[in-house]
Amino acid sequence: MSHVEPLEDIFAPFALRISCGPLRMRFVRDVDVPEIAAAIHEHGIYSPDQPMPFMRRWAEAGHDLAVNTLQYYYDAFASWSPESWILLLHVSMDGRFVGIQHLEAIQDFRQTRAAETGSWLLRHEQGKGIGTLMRQAVLAFAFDELGAQVLESGGMVGNQASLAVSRKLGYVPNGYRRCVHADGVGWRDVEMYRLAPGDLVRAPYPVKVTGAAAFRASIGLPDAR
Repeated sequence: MSHVEPLEDIFAPFALRISCGPLRMRFVRDVDVPEIAAAIHEHGIYSPDQPMPFMRRWAEAGHDLAVNTLQYYYDAFASWSPESWILLLHVSMDGRFVGIQHLEAIQDFRQTRAAETGSWLLRHEQGKGIGTLMRQAVLAFAFDELGAQVLESGGMVGNQASLAVSRKLGYVPNGYRRCVHADGVGWRDVEMYRLAPGDLVRAPYPVKVTGAAAFRASIGLPDAR
């Protein structure tokens, strides 16, 4: 039988592992989708009496949620290139799935050294400091392992929890971005923040990374940082 390469050797992001104290992050796989969709159905992501934190109502897709989620992740796999990529990280805390953290290149990261973060956390896991820790871990990874110089984040005006995390971690305000309302009618403002390497308020635990060299190669970065 011919040699079969492990999936991690074919697509380097699958080999990436990031840990920070009790938190673990790895690239999302298609086999994770049933768990992700079931967790959203059971727990939800945001309270109905709070402002919609997303640009569209993807978490309310009913029976289409799993299909939409799978298609979104497959699109991220298929469109991966050094010029355009989005790192989608499955996040677990003490072994239980809690949410998704992502890091997305802004234009060509090799040229700009700029990226944007985003995340969501299951509703019953909110208010425990997990969202802060997962953001700290991915920010440290971007600065320390990828040589990022600018990291941006945004939150809908009124989404105080997300905006508070940005301010707490050292981001500075960076204006507003207008987007179409999730209902498709009208618009809302997204409050933008920017973070420089020296301003990051780091986690109380060390951030440990495996698979960083192969990941850098997958986005066209030299191994030497």
